[in-house]
Amino acid sequence: MNVKILLLITLSTLCIVVFFKDYNNIDSYIGKTMQESEAKLSIKTIKCSDNSPKWMKNSLEFIINDQKILTNQIAYIDSNQNLHTCLSGWKNGFIFREGLSNDTRFRYASLTKVVTHHAILKLIEAGQINKDEFLVKYFKELNNENFLDKRVATITIENLLEHRSGFDHTKSIDPIVKFNHRSWCPYKIKELTNIPLDFDPNQYYRYDNRNTCLLSLVLERVTGESFQEYIRKNYSLSAKNIKFISGSFENDEVSYDYRNNAAWSNTYYKNLDFNTLAAVGGLSGNASQFAALIQELINSKTHDFFNSSHNAQRSCEFNSFKTCNGYLFRSYQRNNLSPKMYYRNGSLAAATSLLAVTENNQIVVWLGNASIPQPEADKNSLDLFLYQALIPITKD
Repeated sequence: MNVKILLLITLSTLCIVVFFKDYNNIDSYIGKTMQESEAKLSIKTIKCSDNSPKWMKNSLEFIINDQKILTNQIAYIDSNQNLHTCLSGWKNGFIFREGLSNDTRFRYASLTKVVTHHAILKLIEAGQINKDEFLVKYFKELNNENFLDKRVATITIENLLEHRSGFDHTKSIDPIVKFNHRSWCPYKIKELTNIPLDFDPNQYYRYDNRNTCLLSLVLERVTGESFQEYIRKNYSLSAKNIKFISGSFENDEVSYDYRNNAAWSNTYYKNLDFNTLAAVGGLSGNASQFAALIQELINSKTHDFFNSSHNAQRSCEFNSFKTCNGYLFRSYQRNNLSPKMYYRNGSLAAATSLLAVTENNQIVVWLGNASIPQPEADKNSLDLFLYQALIPITKD
């Protein structure tokens, strides 16, 4: 081969490697410049269904510009049960320009918890579970065991539903999402005898994946079925093209943008156990079908669907995000006279999501293909944007 041609190929390859390495680093000048250019293009791709409310398009513009997430699905079921949709971005990134559709798959992340907790509420309603009973009652192998931390034996089903059990991922390692590590839950329930809690059960609320994982084990013991099969069957997942993630990405799935959080990459799934993740963040599908599923759950009028315990209510700051947590949802309201918005956030690698439901049963599902960058993620800006859109201030 001609030496000049070989040199040109080598230099071109090197440039491509350096470009894409730098391109995926949002802190770099190239990364920021490219993202800003893509954002302008992404806004031009926004498509909304006929007669969709203006706030839907505005919300995607806000997400693209302020949250730095370029590819999005948003589905809205209004109070008359009409479905509206909006999209932005591309299925496989702006370079390939394949259009996004309402059928494109995203990972729901922790929106999955709403389904898991709902299944527990249905079993409570059917009398198969008592929310006031201790967790250990459902596991014969824990009877007469000596617990390293005796408080574990006082955890109730209600504590788990409300994330008030004593697990705090900011103080102890959450094994569910630890890389290259086999979590004790859902595989070794007897490990509870060796685990210290981070606070007294029911003392306060702290979101933690271990709560939902343990609930999935209770479901298995009560029903005699595997968690995934029970959910598939009882929530008609196949009819909605909603699936449990097995690890690698599906052919109909969106590509993810990791530039907002360098801790993740496209190979992250090789380091996680997705059977462990199933109950806490294992579902995937599109926004419209998840909104339809939530509508079904609301229409079923499940007892305690929006409720929380008296202890949870007493410690709740109604106009502060991330403090008011019930059996399925967190809640927020502008003031104590304003309507509430019930919501659940999701985040798994670069998949980010939000479910919101109002008191008059409006439903919003948003799915994005990137993380919200820090410190923006801590501001709950999108949650507040949706609250103000769905529950505007009315003038007397």
